[in-house]
Parts: sequence; C-alpha cells; structure tokens
Amino acid sequence: MKIKLNGLILISLIALWALPSANQAQNPQWKGKIATESGLKVIKNPDKPLYGEIKYELEEDLQIGKENDDHYIFQQITDVKTDDQGNIYVCDVRGARIQKYDKNGVYLQTIGKKGQGPGEFEMPFDLFVQPKTGLLYVRDGLRVKWFDKDGKYQKEVVLRSFPTQFSVDENGYFWLVMSRRTEKESLKALERVGTKGETLASVAVFPYVIYTKRTGENSMSSIMTGYEYDLQFARVDGNAFIYGYSDKYELNVVDRQGKGLFKMTKEEAPHGFAAGEVKGPAAEVLPKYKPFFYNLLTDDLSRIYVNKSNVLGTRGKPKEFDIYSKDGFFLYKTELPYGRQFSIKNAYLYARHILEDEGLEVVKRYKIKNWAAIKSSAEGAK
Repeated sequence: MKIKLNGLILISLIALWALPSANQAQNPQWKGKIATESGLKVIKNPDKPLYGEIKYELEEDLQIGKENDDHYIFQQITDVKTDDQGNIYVCDVRGARIQKYDKNGVYLQTIGKKGQGPGEFEMPFDLFVQPKTGLLYVRDGLRVKWFDKDGKYQKEVVLRSFPTQFSVDENGYFWLVMSRRTEKESLKALERVGTKGETLASVAVFPYVIYTKRTGENSMSSIMTGYEYDLQFARVDGNAFIYGYSDKYELNVVDRQGKGLFKMTKEEAPHGFAAGEVKGPAAEVLPKYKPFFYNLLTDDLSRIYVNKSNVLGTRGKPKEFDIYSKDGFFLYKTELPYGRQFSIKNAYLYARHILEDEGLEVVKRYKIKNWAAIKSSAEGAK
C-alpha cells in the first residue's frame, strides 16, 4: 500500500510540475519592449508575431452583382460598408451612386445620381456609416456629403483641397488625408476637419514624391510606380485613429483631438527590388527600398491590419497582412484573398472582385468561420 501511495504522489508531483509548461505553451510570451520616447509610449514589436501565422477560414456566403439588372450592375466599386442592421452599401464611382442592399443581398434603394445638385454625385469614392446614428457619409471629390439612415440628403461641406482618404469620428468631424502642394514639393497631410470645412487640427504632414520630367516647352509628365512612400491612416474606433508614413515601419495612434496616445514599431529590415521586378519607365525612378506597407484596415474589434502587399505586384495572389491589437501588439501574420478588402465586421469580410469570365465587378462576402478563435489582445505582454 505504501509503495502504491508513493507512486501516486510521484505521479501527482510530475503532473503539477508539467502544468506551468503547458500554460506557457498556450500563452506565449511577447518578446518586444515598451519604452517612453519624448513623453510618448512606444510599443517595440519583434519581427515575429506573438501567436504566429493564422489562416482566416473563409467561406463565401454572398455575391452581389449580376448582368442585365441595373440594380446589381457596378461600373467601378470603390468602397463597401455595412450598418448595424447588416445592410450593405456599395459605392460605384463611375456609376455616381450608392447602392443599398439588405443583409441577404436584396436591393433596397439607390442613393444619389450623376449631377451637381443636392444629394447628387460627381465622383463618390469612400463611405462611412456612423454606428450610433446610421448617418451615411460620402466623400465626393472635393466635398463630403451625408444622408440620414433612410438615404435622404442632409448636408454637404466643401473642402479646401482634394482628399485621398477619409473617415469620421465620434463627434461627426471628418478625418481626411489631404493633398497639398507648395512651390517646392507635394505633400500629404492628415487633418481633422469640422462640418463647415474648417481645419480643427493638422495631425501630420509628409512628403509625397512623384517623379516628373519635362516633355515639351510647356508640358510635364509624371510617372507613378505604385511604390511611392505615402501617408496611410484608418479609424481604430470613434475615439482613436492610426496613421503612418510608409518609408519606415512606424505607426502612430492618436485620440479624436489628434493628440498622440502611443506609437508602435516592428523590427523589420527594408526590402529592396529584385533585378527586373519592375519594368519600363517606372524602373528608372524607384526608391531605394519598397514601402513597408500599402494600406491600413481595422475590424469592428479594433484589430489593426497592416497590408504588406502592393496590389501592382501581387495581382491574383493573396495579400499579406500583419495584425495588431488595438493597443499596438503584433498578434498574427495572415493572408486575405486577392481583391480590395473594404471592411471586416461581425465575422464577415467584404471585398471587391472581378469575375474574369464575365468581366463583371461584384461584391463578395466571406464568413470568417474561425472568428471566435482569433485573439484580440496580447495576453503575454507586460
């Protein structure tokens, strides 16, 4: 009996000793550093994500777009957003309209048409649906126009210069990346703008260099390579925004007043160009290194997706993303299907695709089957 008891005690001790190792395997430790620089918290991430690579298990469950029905034909899709009821809004820039569908893809209404009158569009490009009010905001050339939850035109504001990206904060103020030009250079500026078009805060300004050359006595030509360093930004939630300039892997999170909350970086060496990777005139004007990222995206759990793939160099291939928690910790690497990803919300991914056989533009919705298993925080970080 004593021998059996000693054996049981030994087995129990071994089991207890093994528990910490099992817990450590389940909860990997974050290997970065947290520092303070110029009074601002800096999350210095390692080159490897805390939870490694993850595959989003996608199942296509809806396609919107078909021939021979004007309600479902898109000339050029530039944005897709949803409201809290699951209704789907599709921005068609060439069609100069917004198409609204229910959660099953059934057509509900057309918002706007080609024109310059109230509620009409010249070049609608981006959408934003305010979660609390259901207000629909549309960036249309030099204007931002908004509509109530039933699609009725409310108001618009004229901007000082042409914006290239846009969102809205909790107070209904606009966040825009604005193009600027001085006598010496072109710039991109992230600004917070009021409902009358006034600048409330100039958050950040960066150069935007495009190669130009004289082609005649009174003419110039520009060459865009797709690898220009650019200012990218996204809304994290109604009270925070993230932005970065793609010449280095550094992203800044600010509050809705434009004040810095923290900075996040990642250890990553710059990437050069392989011989012959880019051909034609663009090859002559490439920067020394590729941009570290090409776009920023967030989901409704405020996870941050950093797009590492240039659409010009990855056509037909999945896009690579680094995924971060809302407080700046590097969680995962993943790939998402080729096509422009517009939003990730309520375990669904919405993207634009072109059906090669028909040449038809469509919106595809994918259910993310393992959504509940994807972590949103860095449990091992301190």
